[in-house]
Amino acid sequence: MSRIVKVDLNDRLEELRNQKIPEAEDEVSEFVSEVEQEYGRFEDVPEEHRVVYDELEENRVELTGEANVIEKTLSRWEGGEFEISALTLGQIAQLQDRVSASTSSETNVTRDGAALTETLNQGIISQPSGAPTRTDPDTGIEKPNPADYPQAVGEYLFEKINALNTTGEQSMGNMSLRERMN
Repeated sequence: MSRIVKVDLNDRLEELRNQKIPEAEDEVSEFVSEVEQEYGRFEDVPEEHRVVYDELEENRVELTGEANVIEKTLSRWEGGEFEISALTLGQIAQLQDRVSASTSSETNVTRDGAALTETLNQGIISQPSGAPTRTDPDTGIEKPNPADYPQAVGEYLFEKINALNTTGEQSMGNMSLRERMN
């Protein structure tokens, strides 16, 4: 049996508001202070520093946008708790077959998009009341419909499911540069 874990959007919102966004704001402020001290005037700032600033600011804006989307979603749904599961070999094979079939038709769905949606379809066991549902064509049972989730919610859940399949119960050392430097 696959490993099942609970994921709560309230936890993600708290992480964003209390950790990720303040860290991103601090990074922007520190960078601006360093650039002001070194160059004094905007006109003297080299292009590569402007690019770095734009990247830092884009990260801050994306995190803030994700928090706003999750907050709005939580206000519409009854809670934010999901049960998700790692995918079995059979589910992965089925997912690959469905993605292959969906991209050979005239649907305009890219492989990445179809893979993301199918991973969510297979990996979400339960969702909060009020979240979108669909009728499973094979069983006739009402199931979560992640294709209708806000993008930020779907991508967050996909990352969580993907991590279950990538690392299982042990850390395989897949750390970002940020995690290694902190």
